[in-house]
Formats: sequence, C-alpha cells, structure tokens
Amino acid sequence: MAHPLNFEDPSILRVLVGLAVALVIVQPRISRWIAKRREADGVEGTDHHSITPLLLIFTFLIGIYGGCFTAAQGVLMMAVMGVMLPEPLQRLNGTRNVLSALVNVVAGTVFALIAPINWPVVALLAVGSNLGGQLGAQVGLKLKPAALRGVIVMVGVGAMVQLVTK
Repeated sequence: MAHPLNFEDPSILRVLVGLAVALVIVQPRISRWIAKRREADGVEGTDHHSITPLLLIFTFLIGIYGGCFTAAQGVLMMAVMGVMLPEPLQRLNGTRNVLSALVNVVAGTVFALIAPINWPVVALLAVGSNLGGQLGAQVGLKLKPAALRGVIVMVGVGAMVQLVTK
C-alpha cells in the first residue's frame, strides 16, 4: 500500500506551493495582526521568544521536503518565517539563504553517501548555487520589501505553473 503522503505526486506539491504563495501574499496582514497581539500581550520588539516550537517544526519539515525536492523550498520558508517572525523581509531572505544552504549541504552529503555521484554535475550545481545565492542576496537587499515579496510570489507562481503543466 502506498504511503498517503506521496511527495512525488505533483498535486501535493501544487498544494504546498499554492499555500506558500498565499501565505507570502497575506503575510503583511498577518504580521500586523500578530504585532497587535504581541503588543496587547505586552511583548515588544524582536527577541528570542519569536522562535517558537511551531516555527522550528515547520522549518524542520520544510528542510526535509527541500532536501528531497527543493521545488519552491524558498517560497515555503519565506511564507512560514514571514508569518511567524517579526523581522524585515530582507533579513528573512538572508536567513532563508543560510537555511537553504544548510539543507543542501546535508542532503548532498546524504546522497553522496548512498548514491552514485556525477562530479561534473555536482561542480556545476555548486558553482551555480553559490553565484545565484550571492547575486540573489545582493539583489534582495536592494529591493524594497514589496518588490521582494513580488519576486517571491512570481517564483512561487512559476513553480505552480511548472507543476500544473507536468
């Protein structure tokens, strides 16, 4: 009997990516609501109390997903962190870059230990990932939050289109 959560099924990926895109779109409203709740509860500013067990669980699950598939992993991370952390979008983007790199290093190590490796492809991916990460970080820091959010939504919609046309 097949496992009920078959992550190779494009329909599950469509739902995950669609949910992430929706969260990125509504994140400013949710963040304002959370800030008002925090203020009403007497919690001010950004502190270590922002990192909740739920955030850690979601981040861990996205990391597992990203280690296997990577499709829209960044959009999922930005959606979860944007909703759950009171940080500027540019800072969250930097955090996402670091978390994505960690996921890729762990996944790459595991795959290197259990699967045959095509080293020229690995080299190309490593160079491309590093260049893309550097360029993306520089561009992300220069963009206004609304523009960065627009880019994230466009990437998510692009991933959805790719998944729908598969």
